Amino acid sequence: FVRITDIQNDQVNWDIVPGMQGVTKDFSDHYLEPGDLLIARTGGTIGKSFLVSSVQFNAVFASYLIRISPAPSSNPSYLKIFASSDHYWQQLYAKSMGTGQPNVNGTALSELTLPLPSLAEQSRIVTRVTQLRRLCFDLRQRLAEREAVQARLAEALVQQVA
Repeated sequence: FVRITDIQNDQVNWDIVPGMQGVTKDFSDHYLEPGDLLIARTGGTIGKSFLVSSVQFNAVFASYLIRISPAPSSNPSYLKIFASSDHYWQQLYAKSMGTGQPNVNGTALSELTLPLPSLAEQSRIVTRVTQLRRLCFDLRQRLAEREAVQARLAEALVQQVA
């Protein structure tokens, strides 16, 4: 029973997902499938999304999540990229409802405008965004390494002077 709290850093921590044994009712129509996109519909995590890439168990999603099963004309990874864009977030916040706790429902999500190029173009976009994200990660790592070296050099210089 996957909850939004089970999803951290774009991964499901299966060790904490609650489950049941001996279930006799057939829930297979509700099982998560690779390619499903889960979106948090309420609270402080409203709009948080998770792309299901694999499922270790027969799992369903909790009531505070909305499952989107992409049509064959859409690349699930492209939809995940969209769900992290400013365009997505601006629309989502405009559609959210609720006074104390923001809320969004399936109807509101279905009203979001989504630029949907051809499947081939979606794949090219996913490839390019993945490359750029990897480059950004590498650059952040290099920067952190250089900052650590700079701090050690500064410390060595202070020790030499002192």
